[in-house]
Amino acid sequence: MAWTVRDAELDRDIIKAIESHDDRAAAILAAIYLEDRITRTIKAYLGKDRPFARFASNIDSLHSAGIFEET
Repeated sequence: MAWTVRDAELDRDIIKAIESHDDRAAAILAAIYLEDRITRTIKAYLGKDRPFARFASNIDSLHSAGIFEET
């Protein structure tokens, strides 16, 4: 089971922003939003209050804690 920290209103706003931009800008916005969601989840479930150096480290931390599943 995967767990995330959600903000439904923010999700809607980001999706609208992503859909309104060209592909390149949309990809950048989506990546930034994904990284923010992962960081929030780490802080909420693992109690970490410092960002990791790399995006991959965040994903590894969630996977190791059983919060994030590989598909």
